[in-house]
Amino acid sequence: MKSSSCKPVSVPNPTTRIPAAGRWLITSALLFLLAIPHLQALQPAETKLTASDGAADDQFGYSVAMSADGNSVIVGAAADDVNSNADQGSAYVYQLPTAASAVDTDGNSSAGLTLAQGALTDGYIVVGVSMYDPVVDASITAVTYGGVPMTLLGTIQDANAYTEVYLFGLAVGNLAAGNYDVALTGSKGINQLAFGVSAFSGVNQTAPTGPFASATGSSTAPSVIVSSAFGDLVVDILGHDNGTSSVGADQAQNWKQEDATDRTDGVSSRETATGAATTMSHSKTVSAPWSIGALALKP
Repeated sequence: MKSSSCKPVSVPNPTTRIPAAGRWLITSALLFLLAIPHLQALQPAETKLTASDGAADDQFGYSVAMSADGNSVIVGAAADDVNSNADQGSAYVYQLPTAASAVDTDGNSSAGLTLAQGALTDGYIVVGVSMYDPVVDASITAVTYGGVPMTLLGTIQDANAYTEVYLFGLAVGNLAAGNYDVALTGSKGINQLAFGVSAFSGVNQTAPTGPFASATGSSTAPSVIVSSAFGDLVVDILGHDNGTSSVGADQAQNWKQEDATDRTDGVSSRETATGAATTMSHSKTVSAPWSIGALALKP
C-alpha cells in the first residue's frame, strides 16, 4: 500500500491511495453518493468525488465499490502513473466522518457526550463549542477525548458576550473504533452551551492544522476567511444567538444544535480547500449576534 497526499476523513477527499496492478470489474466515469438515509446527517444529498492528485487519462472512476455499512468507498484509477511506472493504476479510499453533538443548559461547570467513533488512520479529533453567558465571566478551561486532554486551537467572543466559540483538537494516530467520551470543564457555571465532536482520518500528525481564523458580527450572513492550501479540509464552528442557519453552498455539515429560540446555538461544517484562502459562510433566518472560528486540517 502506498500513501499519497491523502485527506482528512471526508468525502470528497481520499484518505488513502493504493497503487494496484490489476483492474476491477465495476465501471463508472464518475462516482456520486446519492441520498442514502444514514448518510444524510453528514453529507449533502449528492457529493462528487475527485482524486486529490488527478491527471488527464488517469481513468479515475474506472472501478467503484462501497463497504456494506455505506461508510467507505474505494475508487479505482486504472491508468494512474505511480512514480515512474506509467499506467500502473491506483485506488482511492474515501470514508465518512463520524460526529455527535449535545446541548447543556443546566448552569453547571461541566458537560459531556459520547461519540460512536469509527476506526481512524492518522486520526484527528475536533471539538467545537458555542456558549452564551454574558452575565457570568465563564470560559471553557479544559476538554478531553477518551480521557486525553485536547489542545485549544482558538476562541473568539463577540463584543457583548452573546456568542463565544472554541475549537479544540487532538491528534490520535491510528485509533480503534469504539465509544469515546468527550468531557468539557468550565471555569464556573455556564448558562447555555452547545457543543459537538467530529473525527477525521488522513490528517498530518506532526503539523495537523493551519492558523485559527475568526470573525464576529450581528447579521444574517456570518463568514470568515481561512488560510488554506489546495486539498486541506477546513472545519468551522459557528455560534449564534437566535434563529436557525444553513451552511454555505460548498460546505457539508458536521453537526448542528439549534432550537430557533433566544439562546446559544451551534453548528460545525467542513469544506475542501481549492486554494490559498477558503471562505466559510452560513445563512441565518434572524439578524442577531454571531461568532465564527475556523482552521484548515492538513493532509
